[in-house]
Amino acid sequence: MYYNKQIMEKPAISVIVPVYNSQDYLKLTVDSILSQSFTNFELLLIDDGSTDDSAKICDDLAEKDSRIRVVHKENGGMCAARNYALSISKGEYVTFCDNDDLYLNDLLKDNYVFAKEYNVDVVRFLRKLQRLENNNEISKSVTHNIGNHFLTRENISEKYDILRSIGGGVWNGLYRRGFLEKNNILFDESMRSGMEDLDFNLNVYDNLESLYINSKVYYLWIQRDEHSTSRKFTMNYIESLFKCAQREKKFTTHYQISNSSWLKILTDTYVYNIINSFLLPTCLLTWTEKCEILNQFRTDIFFDEKISQLDLKLLKRKSKRVYVAFILFFNRKMNILYFLIKTQQKIYKQNS
Repeated sequence: MYYNKQIMEKPAISVIVPVYNSQDYLKLTVDSILSQSFTNFELLLIDDGSTDDSAKICDDLAEKDSRIRVVHKENGGMCAARNYALSISKGEYVTFCDNDDLYLNDLLKDNYVFAKEYNVDVVRFLRKLQRLENNNEISKSVTHNIGNHFLTRENISEKYDILRSIGGGVWNGLYRRGFLEKNNILFDESMRSGMEDLDFNLNVYDNLESLYINSKVYYLWIQRDEHSTSRKFTMNYIESLFKCAQREKKFTTHYQISNSSWLKILTDTYVYNIINSFLLPTCLLTWTEKCEILNQFRTDIFFDEKISQLDLKLLKRKSKRVYVAFILFFNRKMNILYFLIKTQQKIYKQNS
């Protein structure tokens, strides 16, 4: 492992970018960060054992801008790369970027101003999701009309729906480094297939004293065609979903988050993701094995709690789509769910 010696002693922000085989997108990503109106930051490019030209691109970029620090390390996964970056970061605040996404104008400046003005542990802001297939945009989405909010331990329960609507990514957050260190908040390196960002943020929410929500969009999250039906099924992802669900269940219980809010989160974040994983052509689990996983999730996470008709009505008002999925999932025979999954698998096979 080695890194270049150019070091900014007291940057206001450390921007952390794990890099792995991103030669086609890396320069655009870095350019979007270096062109920010706010300049008092260090950019940590953590080359995680890339086998393409990404490592050379990192070094070439560092030669041209002294704010860039490059680390070359053996491949250990995104979580290990981020954790190493956190251990060497020098910024008062830290934030993240994936190696194929883009920063939008004034991301660093505006959110650092809010962090200092409100003296918060975390600033969360909005991102725009852009889905690409063969480099052509097929869809986009963004959270709108949530407003700006100041959160503390005292009001997090009433604002939790808003906080969760922002998503689980760490790249649309600015975190006080001292707060992360004090609470030993790191990424779970056992999560190699997803959910690591949400797990990190749930740990953050469980320890924070204050948080500010900035309702403006500053980050472009790009999902390319490799995230489509060719994505591989892994039990590691299912296990990570269980870990996050257990953490969030504990959190929502402690802070007395409403049942209707928890049911929406349970279905929208966890149930959908489990079922979508089962739909992947690379998932070779039998229907019996899938049922065992669903039943275990229902027992361990849902705890077979009694849900009032009022809770169901509130859930239906929040989202009819989620309400229907909830009813299907908690139908013990799951015969309707079986039919839907089998139908969707046929559609996948026809389109693959």
